[in-house]
Amino acid sequence: MTPILKKIIITFSFILCNLAKAVELTDITALINHRLSYMQGVAYYKYHQGIPVEDIERENLILANINSISQQYNLNTDTLVDFFQEQMDIAKNIQYRYIDKWRTQGLEIKQNKDTDLYNNIRPTIQDLSVKIIIAIYNYINEGKVFSVNEHEIFMKHINIEQISKKNKNLLFQALSKINFNLPQYKARVELF
Repeated sequence: MTPILKKIIITFSFILCNLAKAVELTDITALINHRLSYMQGVAYYKYHQGIPVEDIERENLILANINSISQQYNLNTDTLVDFFQEQMDIAKNIQYRYIDKWRTQGLEIKQNKDTDLYNNIRPTIQDLSVKIIIAIYNYINEGKVFSVNEHEIFMKHINIEQISKKNKNLLFQALSKINFNLPQYKARVELF
């Protein structure tokens, strides 16, 4: 089975599973954790290749892709892009922390498939991004909202070691703003 076919099957299976079961906030936090857990491998690759952590061109490409996907799911583009921008900012912070740690303490990790940026990490992160969007869509579509009540659950379940409480709060704030893109309702509100 080719890697592309395998990813298509995994993504399709994920979609079918989410259609069958209600999405909980912990499902979304698990996907966010999984996505951010790859930042050690990203940092490793960039550190050993002498590549800067920040890559604005790559970020713009990712955000353009998020923009396109948000339209497919009728999610508000601006809020979804802001949410992923916040994740990317956190991801860069995580990478900087690992690189600083390796520089100051001389710690190393062995190269393995989890440090292969182009063949493993980026395709997996892209797949997880789509899964996050689908989970958010399903969550909102079920009539659920990201409110103050969910904040404590979110803070407890985002458990990547390198993420500060402030970053968790910013990420939740960005998540809580995501909603459907409903221009017909905006037009009605403006009339009154």
